[in-house]
Amino acid sequence: MFYVVLIILFVTIIISILFINNRYKHWQRRGIVGTKPTFFFGHLREFIMGKKNLAFVIDDAYKAFPEERFIGIFEFTKPNLIIKDPELIGDVLVKDFSYFHDRTIDPANTHRLNRHVGRLTGEKWNLVRTKLMPSFSTNKLKSMYSSMEQCCNILDSHLRNHLSHNDQVDVKEVLEKFTTDAVGNCIFGLEYDSLTNPNSLYFKISQQLFAVTPRLIIVTILRFVNPKFLKWFKISEVNPEVEKFFYNLLYHIEEFRKNKSFQRNNLAQTMLSIRDQEMEQNDKNKKIVLDNETIASNLYIMQSAGFETPATALGYCLYELALNPEIQEKVRKEIKDVREKNNGSLNFEALNDLVYMEMVLTETLRLYNPGNSFRRVCTKAWKVPNTSLILQRGDRITIPAHSIHHDEKYYPDPYKFNPERFSEENKINLKPFTFLAFGGGPRTCIGFKYAKMEMKLCLATLLTNYKISPCSKTEIPIVINPMTTQTQYDAKNGIWLRFTTI
Repeated sequence: MFYVVLIILFVTIIISILFINNRYKHWQRRGIVGTKPTFFFGHLREFIMGKKNLAFVIDDAYKAFPEERFIGIFEFTKPNLIIKDPELIGDVLVKDFSYFHDRTIDPANTHRLNRHVGRLTGEKWNLVRTKLMPSFSTNKLKSMYSSMEQCCNILDSHLRNHLSHNDQVDVKEVLEKFTTDAVGNCIFGLEYDSLTNPNSLYFKISQQLFAVTPRLIIVTILRFVNPKFLKWFKISEVNPEVEKFFYNLLYHIEEFRKNKSFQRNNLAQTMLSIRDQEMEQNDKNKKIVLDNETIASNLYIMQSAGFETPATALGYCLYELALNPEIQEKVRKEIKDVREKNNGSLNFEALNDLVYMEMVLTETLRLYNPGNSFRRVCTKAWKVPNTSLILQRGDRITIPAHSIHHDEKYYPDPYKFNPERFSEENKINLKPFTFLAFGGGPRTCIGFKYAKMEMKLCLATLLTNYKISPCSKTEIPIVINPMTTQTQYDAKNGIWLRFTTI
Protein backbone atom coordinates (compact mmCIF):
# COMPACT_ATOMS: atom_id res chain seq x y z
CA MET A 1 0.00 0.00 0.00
CA PHE A 2 2.84 2.40 0.84
CA TYR A 3 4.39 1.91 -2.60
CA VAL A 4 1.03 2.46 -4.32
CA VAL A 5 0.62 5.81 -2.53
CA LEU A 6 4.22 6.73 -3.38
CA ILE A 7 3.67 5.92 -7.06
CA ILE A 8 0.43 7.94 -7.16
CA LEU A 9 2.18 10.88 -5.51
CA PHE A 10 5.10 10.64 -7.93
CA VAL A 11 2.79 10.51 -10.96
CA THR A 12 0.76 13.44 -9.63
CA ILE A 13 3.92 15.53 -9.21
CA ILE A 14 5.13 14.68 -12.71
CA ILE A 15 1.75 15.49 -14.25
CA SER A 16 1.63 18.80 -12.33
CA ILE A 17 5.12 19.74 -13.53
CA LEU A 18 4.23 18.90 -17.13
CA PHE A 19 0.96 20.84 -16.85
CA ILE A 20 2.66 23.96 -15.45
CA ASN A 21 5.47 23.86 -18.02
CA ASN A 22 2.88 23.50 -20.77
CA ARG A 23 0.97 26.49 -19.41
CA TYR A 24 4.17 28.54 -19.59
CA LYS A 25 4.22 28.01 -23.36
CA HIS A 26 0.88 29.82 -23.71
CA TRP A 27 2.29 33.12 -25.01
CA GLN A 28 5.04 31.45 -27.01
CA ARG A 29 2.46 29.45 -28.94
CA ARG A 30 0.68 32.70 -29.80
CA GLY A 31 3.84 34.44 -30.95
CA ILE A 32 4.05 36.85 -28.01
CA VAL A 33 7.38 37.61 -26.34
CA GLY A 34 8.06 37.78 -22.63
CA THR A 35 10.70 37.12 -20.02
CA LYS A 36 11.12 33.58 -18.69
CA PRO A 37 8.77 32.75 -15.78
CA THR A 38 9.87 31.11 -12.54
CA PHE A 39 8.34 27.68 -11.97
CA PHE A 40 5.00 27.86 -10.13
CA PHE A 41 5.30 31.59 -9.31
CA GLY A 42 5.42 32.77 -12.92
CA HIS A 43 6.64 36.38 -12.77
CA LEU A 44 5.44 37.04 -9.21
CA ARG A 45 8.11 35.34 -7.12
CA GLU A 46 9.81 38.55 -5.94
CA PHE A 47 6.45 40.17 -5.20
CA ILE A 48 5.05 37.19 -3.27
CA MET A 49 8.32 36.84 -1.33
CA GLY A 50 8.09 40.50 -0.33
CA LYS A 51 11.27 41.49 -2.15
CA LYS A 52 9.88 43.83 -4.81
CA ASN A 53 6.80 46.02 -5.21
CA LEU A 54 4.45 44.79 -7.94
CA ALA A 55 4.94 48.04 -9.89
CA PHE A 56 8.65 47.24 -10.28
CA VAL A 57 8.00 43.58 -11.12
CA ILE A 58 5.78 44.69 -14.01
CA ASP A 59 8.29 47.40 -14.93
CA ASP A 60 11.08 44.82 -15.32
CA ALA A 61 8.98 42.95 -17.87
CA TYR A 62 7.94 46.22 -19.55
CA LYS A 63 11.54 47.37 -20.06
CA ALA A 64 12.83 44.01 -21.28
CA PHE A 65 11.21 44.49 -24.70
CA PRO A 66 11.20 48.24 -25.41
CA GLU A 67 9.92 47.99 -28.99
CA GLU A 68 7.03 45.60 -28.37
CA ARG A 69 3.42 46.86 -28.21
CA PHE A 70 2.49 44.16 -25.70
CA ILE A 71 4.21 41.32 -23.85
CA GLY A 72 3.14 38.21 -21.99
CA ILE A 73 3.70 37.40 -18.32
CA PHE A 74 2.34 34.79 -15.91
CA GLU A 75 0.73 35.32 -12.52
CA PHE A 76 1.56 31.89 -11.11
CA THR A 77 0.19 29.85 -14.04
CA LYS A 78 -2.35 32.41 -15.25
CA PRO A 79 -1.36 34.22 -18.49
CA ASN A 80 -1.56 38.01 -18.40
CA LEU A 81 -1.01 40.36 -21.33
CA ILE A 82 0.72 43.66 -20.53
CA ILE A 83 -0.44 46.35 -22.95
CA LYS A 84 2.40 48.84 -23.58
CA ASP A 85 1.16 50.77 -26.60
CA PRO A 86 -0.92 53.87 -25.60
CA GLU A 87 -3.02 53.50 -28.74
CA LEU A 88 -3.96 49.96 -27.74
CA ILE A 89 -4.63 51.16 -24.20
CA GLY A 90 -7.09 53.66 -25.68
CA ASP A 91 -8.78 50.82 -27.58
CA VAL A 92 -9.14 48.76 -24.40
CA LEU A 93 -10.32 51.61 -22.16
CA VAL A 94 -12.54 53.52 -24.59
CA LYS A 95 -12.98 52.45 -28.21
CA ASP A 96 -13.53 48.75 -27.48
CA PHE A 97 -14.72 49.18 -23.91
CA SER A 98 -17.59 46.73 -24.52
CA TYR A 99 -14.95 43.97 -24.72
CA PHE A 100 -13.20 45.04 -21.50
CA HIS A 101 -15.87 46.49 -19.20
CA ASP A 102 -14.94 44.18 -16.31
CA ARG A 103 -11.90 44.04 -14.05
CA THR A 104 -9.75 40.95 -13.72
CA ILE A 105 -10.94 40.38 -10.16
CA ASP A 106 -13.38 37.48 -10.06
CA PRO A 107 -16.82 38.64 -8.86
CA ALA A 108 -17.36 35.50 -6.81
CA ASN A 109 -19.19 36.29 -3.57
CA THR A 110 -16.28 35.90 -1.16
CA HIS A 111 -17.39 38.62 1.26
CA ARG A 112 -20.36 40.88 1.93
CA LEU A 113 -18.58 44.04 0.80
CA ASN A 114 -17.97 43.04 -2.81
CA ARG A 115 -20.89 44.86 -4.45
CA HIS A 116 -19.19 48.18 -5.10
CA VAL A 117 -18.30 50.12 -8.25
CA GLY A 118 -14.76 48.77 -8.22
CA ARG A 119 -15.81 45.12 -8.14
CA LEU A 120 -19.18 44.82 -9.89
CA THR A 121 -19.33 43.64 -13.49
CA GLY A 122 -21.47 44.19 -16.55
CA GLU A 123 -24.90 45.75 -16.18
CA LYS A 124 -24.79 45.60 -12.37
CA TRP A 125 -21.72 47.85 -12.40
CA ASN A 126 -23.36 50.26 -14.84
CA LEU A 127 -26.55 50.54 -12.78
CA VAL A 128 -24.73 51.27 -9.51
CA ARG A 129 -22.27 53.72 -11.08
CA THR A 130 -25.13 55.61 -12.74
CA LYS A 131 -26.83 55.96 -9.35
CA LEU A 132 -23.64 57.22 -7.66
CA MET A 133 -22.30 59.61 -10.32
CA PRO A 134 -24.52 62.59 -9.33
CA SER A 135 -22.97 62.48 -5.83
CA PHE A 136 -19.71 63.73 -7.33
CA SER A 137 -21.17 66.45 -9.55
CA THR A 138 -19.83 70.00 -9.34
CA ASN A 139 -22.81 71.13 -7.26
CA LYS A 140 -22.42 68.27 -4.79
CA LEU A 141 -18.69 68.94 -4.44
CA LYS A 142 -19.43 72.60 -3.85
CA SER A 143 -21.80 71.61 -1.04
CA MET A 144 -18.98 69.59 0.56
CA TYR A 145 -16.51 72.47 0.41
CA SER A 146 -17.19 73.98 3.84
CA SER A 147 -16.82 70.54 5.44
CA MET A 148 -13.49 70.10 3.67
CA GLU A 149 -12.36 73.53 4.87
CA GLN A 150 -13.20 72.46 8.41
CA CYS A 151 -11.04 69.34 8.02
CA CYS A 152 -8.16 71.48 6.72
CA ASN A 153 -8.46 73.82 9.71
CA ILE A 154 -8.31 70.85 12.09
CA LEU A 155 -5.21 69.63 10.23
CA ASP A 156 -3.62 73.06 10.67
CA SER A 157 -4.39 73.06 14.41
CA HIS A 158 -2.97 69.56 14.78
CA LEU A 159 0.28 70.58 13.08
CA ARG A 160 0.64 73.71 15.23
CA ASN A 161 0.28 71.62 18.39
CA HIS A 162 2.84 69.12 17.08
CA LEU A 163 5.32 71.84 16.10
CA SER A 164 5.30 73.26 19.62
CA HIS A 165 7.59 70.38 20.62
CA ASN A 166 8.89 68.87 17.35
CA ASP A 167 9.36 70.43 13.90
CA GLN A 168 9.82 67.06 12.15
CA VAL A 169 6.59 65.53 10.83
CA ASP A 170 5.78 62.17 9.27
CA VAL A 171 3.39 63.61 6.70
CA LYS A 172 2.37 60.12 5.60
CA GLU A 173 0.68 59.40 8.93
CA VAL A 174 -0.71 62.91 9.40
CA LEU A 175 -2.21 63.04 5.91
CA GLU A 176 -3.73 59.58 6.28
CA LYS A 177 -5.54 60.84 9.38
CA PHE A 178 -6.62 63.96 7.49
CA THR A 179 -8.04 62.03 4.53
CA THR A 180 -9.80 59.61 6.89
CA ASP A 181 -11.51 62.56 8.59
CA ALA A 182 -12.36 64.10 5.20
CA VAL A 183 -14.09 60.93 4.03
CA GLY A 184 -16.08 60.74 7.26
CA ASN A 185 -17.10 64.39 7.23
CA CYS A 186 -17.65 65.08 3.53
CA ILE A 187 -18.85 61.72 2.17
CA PHE A 188 -20.46 60.03 5.19
CA GLY A 189 -21.55 63.08 7.19
CA LEU A 190 -19.84 61.90 10.40
CA GLU A 191 -17.16 63.28 12.72
CA TYR A 192 -14.27 60.79 12.63
CA ASP A 193 -11.81 62.81 14.77
CA SER A 194 -8.74 60.85 13.63
CA LEU A 195 -6.47 63.89 14.02
CA THR A 196 -7.69 64.76 17.51
CA ASN A 197 -8.21 61.27 18.93
CA PRO A 198 -5.10 59.03 19.00
CA ASN A 199 -7.35 56.00 19.63
CA SER A 200 -9.77 56.70 16.78
CA LEU A 201 -11.54 53.53 15.67
CA TYR A 202 -12.09 55.04 12.24
CA PHE A 203 -8.37 55.55 11.62
CA LYS A 204 -7.65 52.05 12.95
CA ILE A 205 -10.09 50.64 10.38
CA SER A 206 -8.53 52.73 7.59
CA GLN A 207 -5.11 51.30 8.44
CA GLN A 208 -6.48 47.76 8.43
CA LEU A 209 -7.76 48.25 4.88
CA PHE A 210 -4.16 48.23 3.60
CA ALA A 211 -2.30 46.39 6.35
CA VAL A 212 -0.12 43.50 5.16
CA THR A 213 -1.21 40.52 7.26
CA PRO A 214 -0.95 36.72 6.88
CA ARG A 215 -4.60 36.82 5.78
CA LEU A 216 -3.81 39.33 3.02
CA ILE A 217 -0.84 37.29 1.79
CA ILE A 218 -2.94 34.12 1.58
CA VAL A 219 -5.82 35.96 -0.12
CA THR A 220 -3.44 37.59 -2.62
CA ILE A 221 -1.89 34.26 -3.58
CA LEU A 222 -5.27 32.57 -3.99
CA ARG A 223 -6.64 35.44 -6.06
CA PHE A 224 -3.69 35.16 -8.44
CA VAL A 225 -3.79 31.35 -8.63
CA ASN A 226 -7.58 31.00 -8.88
CA PRO A 227 -10.07 33.41 -7.22
CA LYS A 228 -12.61 30.60 -6.95
CA PHE A 229 -10.47 29.04 -4.21
CA LEU A 230 -11.64 31.85 -1.93
CA LYS A 231 -15.22 30.82 -2.44
CA TRP A 232 -14.56 27.08 -2.23
CA PHE A 233 -12.64 27.40 1.05
CA LYS A 234 -14.98 30.14 2.35
CA ILE A 235 -12.12 32.60 2.90
CA SER A 236 -13.28 36.20 3.19
CA GLU A 237 -11.07 38.73 1.40
CA VAL A 238 -11.93 41.32 4.06
CA ASN A 239 -11.06 41.17 7.73
CA PRO A 240 -14.28 40.24 9.62
CA GLU A 241 -13.74 43.23 11.91
CA VAL A 242 -13.68 45.55 8.89
CA GLU A 243 -16.77 43.90 7.42
CA LYS A 244 -18.65 44.32 10.69
CA PHE A 245 -17.52 47.96 10.94
CA PHE A 246 -19.06 49.02 7.63
CA TYR A 247 -22.41 47.39 8.35
CA ASN A 248 -22.41 49.11 11.74
CA LEU A 249 -21.42 52.33 9.98
CA LEU A 250 -24.45 52.06 7.71
CA TYR A 251 -26.69 51.59 10.75
CA HIS A 252 -25.04 54.57 12.49
CA ILE A 253 -25.55 56.83 9.45
CA GLU A 254 -29.21 55.81 9.27
CA GLU A 255 -29.74 56.58 12.95
CA PHE A 256 -27.99 59.95 12.56
CA ARG A 257 -30.26 60.65 9.60
CA LYS A 258 -33.42 59.85 11.57
CA ASN A 259 -32.45 61.91 14.60
CA LYS A 260 -31.46 65.08 12.77
CA SER A 261 -33.92 67.70 11.59
CA PHE A 262 -31.79 68.25 8.45
CA GLN A 263 -30.00 65.91 6.05
CA ARG A 264 -26.46 66.56 4.90
CA ASN A 265 -25.94 66.51 1.17
CA ASN A 266 -23.38 63.69 0.86
CA LEU A 267 -22.89 60.33 -0.81
CA ALA A 268 -24.21 58.27 2.10
CA GLN A 269 -27.43 60.28 2.28
CA THR A 270 -27.84 60.08 -1.50
CA MET A 271 -27.57 56.28 -1.48
CA LEU A 272 -30.05 55.96 1.40
CA SER A 273 -32.52 58.29 -0.35
CA ILE A 274 -32.29 56.28 -3.58
CA ARG A 275 -32.82 53.04 -1.64
CA ASP A 276 -35.90 54.48 0.07
CA GLN A 277 -37.34 55.67 -3.25
CA GLU A 278 -36.79 52.24 -4.80
CA MET A 279 -38.49 50.54 -1.85
CA GLU A 280 -41.45 52.93 -1.98
CA GLN A 281 -42.03 52.11 -5.63
CA ASN A 282 -42.44 48.50 -4.52
CA ASP A 283 -42.16 47.16 -8.05
CA LYS A 284 -41.74 43.43 -7.62
CA ASN A 285 -40.50 43.05 -11.18
CA LYS A 286 -37.65 45.52 -10.63
CA LYS A 287 -34.81 44.58 -8.32
CA ILE A 288 -33.58 47.23 -5.89
CA VAL A 289 -30.19 48.48 -7.12
CA LEU A 290 -28.97 50.11 -3.90
CA ASP A 291 -29.90 47.60 -1.21
CA ASN A 292 -28.14 47.62 2.17
CA GLU A 293 -25.39 45.26 1.01
CA THR A 294 -24.59 47.45 -2.00
CA ILE A 295 -24.62 50.62 0.13
CA ALA A 296 -22.30 49.09 2.76
CA SER A 297 -20.00 47.87 -0.03
CA ASN A 298 -19.74 51.35 -1.51
CA LEU A 299 -19.12 52.91 1.89
CA TYR A 300 -16.23 50.46 2.15
CA ILE A 301 -14.70 51.28 -1.25
CA MET A 302 -15.17 55.05 -0.78
CA GLN A 303 -13.30 54.96 2.51
CA SER A 304 -10.58 52.74 1.00
CA ALA A 305 -10.01 54.96 -2.04
CA GLY A 306 -10.69 58.25 -0.27
CA PHE A 307 -8.22 57.41 2.50
CA GLU A 308 -5.19 56.04 0.67
CA THR A 309 -5.01 57.69 -2.75
CA PRO A 310 -5.16 61.40 -1.76
CA ALA A 311 -2.92 60.82 1.28
CA THR A 312 -0.28 59.13 -0.86
CA ALA A 313 -0.38 61.82 -3.54
CA LEU A 314 -0.26 64.67 -1.02
CA GLY A 315 2.61 63.07 0.89
CA TYR A 316 4.78 62.69 -2.19
CA CYS A 317 3.80 66.17 -3.38
CA LEU A 318 5.03 67.73 -0.13
CA TYR A 319 8.18 65.62 -0.39
CA GLU A 320 8.98 66.96 -3.86
CA LEU A 321 8.15 70.52 -2.85
CA ALA A 322 10.55 70.18 0.08
CA LEU A 323 13.30 69.02 -2.30
CA ASN A 324 12.44 71.73 -4.85
CA PRO A 325 12.02 74.98 -2.84
CA GLU A 326 11.76 77.16 -5.95
CA ILE A 327 8.71 75.18 -7.10
CA GLN A 328 7.26 75.35 -3.57
CA GLU A 329 7.66 79.12 -3.54
CA LYS A 330 6.01 79.44 -6.94
CA VAL A 331 2.96 77.48 -5.72
CA ARG A 332 2.83 79.57 -2.55
CA LYS A 333 2.89 82.80 -4.57
CA GLU A 334 0.07 81.55 -6.76
CA ILE A 335 -2.03 80.74 -3.68
CA LYS A 336 -1.37 84.21 -2.29
CA ASP A 337 -2.30 85.89 -5.60
CA VAL A 338 -5.54 83.91 -5.90
CA ARG A 339 -6.50 84.74 -2.31
CA GLU A 340 -5.88 88.45 -2.94
CA LYS A 341 -8.13 88.32 -6.02
CA ASN A 342 -10.87 86.86 -3.82
CA ASN A 343 -10.63 89.29 -0.87
CA GLY A 344 -8.35 87.02 1.13
CA SER A 345 -10.51 83.89 0.85
CA LEU A 346 -10.22 80.74 -1.24
CA ASN A 347 -13.68 79.63 -2.29
CA PHE A 348 -14.68 76.63 -4.38
CA GLU A 349 -14.54 78.48 -7.70
CA ALA A 350 -11.12 79.97 -6.87
CA LEU A 351 -9.57 76.48 -6.85
CA ASN A 352 -9.82 76.54 -10.65
CA ASP A 353 -7.42 79.49 -10.69
CA LEU A 354 -4.66 77.44 -9.03
CA VAL A 355 -3.27 76.42 -12.42
CA TYR A 356 0.34 75.89 -11.40
CA MET A 357 -0.75 73.88 -8.36
CA GLU A 358 -2.73 71.66 -10.73
CA MET A 359 0.46 71.12 -12.75
CA VAL A 360 2.37 70.21 -9.57
CA LEU A 361 -0.28 67.72 -8.46
CA THR A 362 -0.49 66.16 -11.92
CA GLU A 363 3.29 65.72 -12.04
CA THR A 364 3.17 64.15 -8.57
CA LEU A 365 0.52 61.68 -9.73
CA ARG A 366 2.67 60.85 -12.75
CA LEU A 367 5.81 60.28 -10.73
CA TYR A 368 4.15 58.57 -7.75
CA ASN A 369 0.95 57.10 -9.14
CA PRO A 370 -0.97 55.60 -6.15
CA GLY A 371 -2.54 52.99 -8.43
CA ASN A 372 0.55 51.75 -10.25
CA SER A 373 -1.32 49.37 -12.58
CA PHE A 374 -4.87 48.30 -13.26
CA ARG A 375 -6.51 45.26 -14.76
CA ARG A 376 -9.21 44.33 -17.24
CA VAL A 377 -10.60 41.01 -18.36
CA CYS A 378 -11.70 40.26 -21.91
CA THR A 379 -15.45 39.55 -21.93
CA LYS A 380 -15.70 38.36 -25.53
CA ALA A 381 -13.28 37.47 -28.32
CA TRP A 382 -11.27 40.53 -29.42
CA LYS A 383 -8.82 40.81 -32.29
CA VAL A 384 -5.89 43.03 -31.34
CA PRO A 385 -5.77 45.79 -34.01
CA ASN A 386 -3.14 45.36 -36.73
CA THR A 387 -2.19 41.87 -35.52
CA SER A 388 -3.40 38.30 -35.92
CA LEU A 389 -3.72 37.88 -32.15
CA ILE A 390 -7.19 37.17 -30.82
CA LEU A 391 -7.85 37.43 -27.10
CA GLN A 392 -10.50 35.06 -25.81
CA ARG A 393 -13.17 35.54 -23.17
CA GLY A 394 -11.53 35.42 -19.74
CA ASP A 395 -8.07 36.50 -20.91
CA ARG A 396 -6.45 38.94 -18.46
CA ILE A 397 -4.68 42.14 -19.38
CA THR A 398 -2.72 44.70 -17.34
CA ILE A 399 -2.33 48.43 -18.04
CA PRO A 400 1.15 49.27 -16.58
CA ALA A 401 0.49 52.87 -15.53
CA HIS A 402 3.71 53.17 -13.49
CA SER A 403 5.87 52.00 -16.41
CA ILE A 404 4.19 54.29 -18.94
CA HIS A 405 4.52 57.25 -16.55
CA HIS A 406 8.26 56.54 -16.35
CA ASP A 407 8.89 55.81 -20.03
CA GLU A 408 11.29 58.36 -21.56
CA LYS A 409 9.49 57.99 -24.90
CA TYR A 410 6.58 59.90 -23.39
CA TYR A 411 8.27 61.81 -20.55
CA PRO A 412 11.92 62.86 -21.14
CA ASP A 413 14.04 62.52 -18.00
CA PRO A 414 11.11 60.64 -16.45
CA TYR A 415 12.40 60.48 -12.86
CA LYS A 416 12.79 64.25 -12.60
CA PHE A 417 10.01 66.22 -10.90
CA ASN A 418 9.03 68.74 -13.57
CA PRO A 419 5.53 70.29 -13.37
CA GLU A 420 6.15 72.16 -16.64
CA ARG A 421 5.36 68.93 -18.48
CA PHE A 422 1.70 69.75 -17.85
CA SER A 423 1.70 73.45 -18.75
CA GLU A 424 -0.86 74.59 -21.31
CA GLU A 425 1.88 74.82 -23.95
CA ASN A 426 3.36 71.39 -23.23
CA LYS A 427 0.43 69.15 -22.36
CA ILE A 428 -1.01 69.42 -25.88
CA ASN A 429 2.07 67.46 -27.00
CA LEU A 430 1.40 64.57 -24.61
CA LYS A 431 0.32 61.38 -26.27
CA PRO A 432 -3.21 60.28 -25.33
CA PHE A 433 -3.42 57.56 -22.66
CA THR A 434 0.08 58.16 -21.31
CA PHE A 435 -1.29 59.76 -18.13
CA LEU A 436 -3.32 57.17 -16.26
CA ALA A 437 -3.42 58.28 -12.62
CA PHE A 438 -7.21 57.91 -12.45
CA GLY A 439 -7.59 55.14 -15.02
CA GLY A 440 -9.43 55.98 -18.21
CA GLY A 441 -12.66 55.52 -20.11
CA PRO A 442 -16.04 54.73 -18.51
CA ARG A 443 -14.34 53.07 -15.53
CA THR A 444 -12.32 56.18 -14.66
CA CYS A 445 -12.17 56.73 -10.89
CA ILE A 446 -15.60 58.03 -9.88
CA GLY A 447 -14.16 60.27 -7.17
CA PHE A 448 -11.29 61.96 -8.99
CA LYS A 449 -12.88 65.43 -8.85
CA TYR A 450 -13.40 65.04 -5.11
CA ALA A 451 -9.74 64.01 -4.72
CA LYS A 452 -8.55 67.05 -6.68
CA MET A 453 -10.64 69.41 -4.55
CA GLU A 454 -9.33 67.81 -1.38
CA MET A 455 -5.68 67.91 -2.46
CA LYS A 456 -5.83 71.51 -3.68
CA LEU A 457 -7.48 72.83 -0.53
CA CYS A 458 -5.11 70.87 1.70
CA LEU A 459 -2.03 72.13 -0.17
CA ALA A 460 -3.32 75.69 -0.07
CA THR A 461 -3.77 75.44 3.71
CA LEU A 462 -0.32 73.97 4.33
CA LEU A 463 1.69 76.17 1.98
CA THR A 464 -0.02 79.33 3.22
CA ASN A 465 0.99 78.59 6.80
CA TYR A 466 4.22 76.57 6.59
CA LYS A 467 7.52 76.37 4.81
CA ILE A 468 8.40 72.73 4.20
CA SER A 469 11.94 71.42 3.92
CA PRO A 470 13.95 68.19 4.30
CA CYS A 471 15.00 67.10 7.79
CA SER A 472 17.45 64.55 9.23
CA LYS A 473 14.91 61.75 8.74
CA THR A 474 14.12 62.57 5.11
CA GLU A 475 15.01 59.69 2.78
CA ILE A 476 16.49 60.60 -0.61
CA PRO A 477 15.26 58.69 -2.48
CA ILE A 478 12.27 57.34 -0.60
CA VAL A 479 12.32 53.57 -0.05
CA ILE A 480 9.19 51.96 -1.48
CA ASN A 481 7.67 49.20 0.61
CA PRO A 482 7.85 45.84 -1.23
CA MET A 483 5.43 44.27 1.27
CA THR A 484 2.27 46.06 0.26
CA THR A 485 -1.05 45.57 -1.49
CA GLN A 486 -1.10 44.96 -5.22
CA THR A 487 -1.32 48.57 -6.46
CA GLN A 488 -0.06 50.60 -3.51
CA TYR A 489 2.98 52.89 -3.83
CA ASP A 490 3.80 53.03 -0.13
CA ALA A 491 6.75 54.77 1.55
CA LYS A 492 8.28 52.06 3.74
CA ASN A 493 9.62 54.35 6.48
CA GLY A 494 7.17 57.20 6.19
CA ILE A 495 7.76 60.64 4.64
CA TRP A 496 9.56 62.83 7.18
CA LEU A 497 9.78 66.59 6.57
CA ARG A 498 10.46 69.75 8.56
CA PHE A 499 7.64 72.29 8.96
CA THR A 500 8.41 75.92 9.81
CA THR A 501 5.59 78.32 10.60
CA ILE A 502 5.45 81.30 8.24
